[in-house]
Amino acid sequence: MEILRPTPSIYQEGGESIDPIVGRKYELDDTTAARLIRYKFARAVDE
Repeated sequence: MEILRPTPSIYQEGGESIDPIVGRKYELDDTTAARLIRYKFARAVDE
């Protein structure tokens, strides 16, 4: 997924945190990715 706008730190299910950068692509767990996409912080992209 690709970050579309400034986002607070992301905490994944495993407890790891990421400080996302706008425009950068990340591989996140399904739950975290779905939440960010639903609230329009990110979009799904092909690798």
